[in-house]
Amino acid sequence: MTWRDPQAGPAGRAQLLGGAASRRVRLVWPVVVLFLAVIGGIYAGVFTATEGAGHRPPGARLRVRASRARALTWRVFVEVLIESVRTTSMLFMILIGALIFANFINYTTMAFGPQGLRHSVSRCTRSW
Repeated sequence: MTWRDPQAGPAGRAQLLGGAASRRVRLVWPVVVLFLAVIGGIYAGVFTATEGAGHRPPGARLRVRASRARALTWRVFVEVLIESVRTTSMLFMILIGALIFANFINYTTMAFGPQGLRHSVSRCTRSW
């Protein structure tokens, strides 16, 4: 929309060109190397996917220690840990809800279609 009508949106920042772009790439390359090492190790058969997941945290820790910025303070580490716990708990709630729903479907025999539902209704009315 703003390509056709530049007045339709706010002005953006200037694109990174030249030296600024190369500085940004230099900040990203350790993450790319870590990713390629883990994925490459899995595909090359050096280690399994589970072992690859185990190699990632130590590699990331080495990357943080080697960085000049020293951006990972204890406060940032605790914030990251809390966010990880929140995300994990949300995923577990979705998983638990799916398991409860699957048990409900199996108990009511809805998985067998209308015949199963008719059978469960007739079974409930006989008990009265």
